[in-house]
Amino acid sequence: MELSFQNLGTVAGHIQGGRLRPIVVTSAERHPVLPDVPTASEAGLKDFVVTSWQALMAPPGMPAPLVRRLHTVATEALRHPEGRQRLEQVGFTVEAGSPEAYAAFQREEVERWRGVVRTAGIKAE
Repeated sequence: MELSFQNLGTVAGHIQGGRLRPIVVTSAERHPVLPDVPTASEAGLKDFVVTSWQALMAPPGMPAPLVRRLHTVATEALRHPEGRQRLEQVGFTVEAGSPEAYAAFQREEVERWRGVVRTAGIKAE
């Protein structure tokens, strides 16, 4: 048996074309693109929630007015009905939150995965 974890945006077309069979989604909730596929938690993997994310980032010290402008333009693009619909069709969930909310999320992700590495005893080779 072959098994792989993939980003839904990468494999949605293969699933829809019948070339891949989804077993679970690793989000906290069932995904609208795959409403009949259970979450990992529903399938018995308690607290198994893993999501992928993409972000627009800038160098530290970028002037605040420029950060606000870039955020405004990016948010408008992500929230444009046609673009948003296309992203959602291929499996993405559009968040388009604030820079501060993203920074907090990123800190939480780093701590979460740092804990996984520590607990599992993973070492770089």
